[in-house]
Amino acid sequence: MKTTVEATPIKSEQDVKPGFNWNILSPYGFLLPFLIIFSVFGVFPLLFSIFLSFHQWNPVEGLVAMKFVGGENYYIALTDPWLWRSLKNTFWLALTSGIAQHLVAIPVAYILVSQGDRLRHWLTSAYFLPYITSTVVRIIDFLQYVLAKLRDYQPVLNGTG
Repeated sequence: MKTTVEATPIKSEQDVKPGFNWNILSPYGFLLPFLIIFSVFGVFPLLFSIFLSFHQWNPVEGLVAMKFVGGENYYIALTDPWLWRSLKNTFWLALTSGIAQHLVAIPVAYILVSQGDRLRHWLTSAYFLPYITSTVVRIIDFLQYVLAKLRDYQPVLNGTG
């Protein structure tokens, strides 16, 4: 039994249609809104903050009032005892609360997994119930407000007012 394989001819430059190929750029077009928003609200503030850290500036006076001070702001911050005290307190808070949370969370997670689906689903529902309830209450309040406003305009909407 013989197997034959047909080779597909390679397209020459004459076979390729001239013009712009949108298939290459279309994914970037879909990414463009995200990239613009991320650049404006994420990248620019970060870079401008780094730029500002090397300047002394009163924002009320405008951008022309900036005075380059180099690393002086960092020197002031690193020699301030309040900075080191706050860093020590933050580290201590993170360490103690993290250990306490894990000492409770890991055994609870083990119990939930080992108890089976019925108890796990019930406890998951009980955990998320406050979040769902508050959202539903906000929606009901909003709808009551909107419907009350529509009742005020009902004669106008009916054409009798």
